Amino acid sequence: MNCRIDWPGPLFYPPQGKIAVMHSGARIEVWPNESDADCFTGLLLDAGASYGKRVVFDLSCMWGREHIDHIEEPTQTDIAVMEFAA
Repeated sequence: MNCRIDWPGPLFYPPQGKIAVMHSGARIEVWPNESDADCFTGLLLDAGASYGKRVVFDLSCMWGREHIDHIEEPTQTDIAVMEFAA
């Protein structure tokens, strides 16, 4: 069972270390805020993707906040993918 986190919406940066679940279903670990734009940076949690595809190096803006469906605590599966990318 996934535990949703309160988040006031795309005008605010999502909480660091939590999982942004996108409208597409993609799961992204939220990294620290490196941008003033309407976006956020993080790690795409897709165990089937290559390391280069998962790790986001563009710290200025990568994922559009308006595409976030909700925020969750990381699951055990998320944590395993996050540790593999470290």
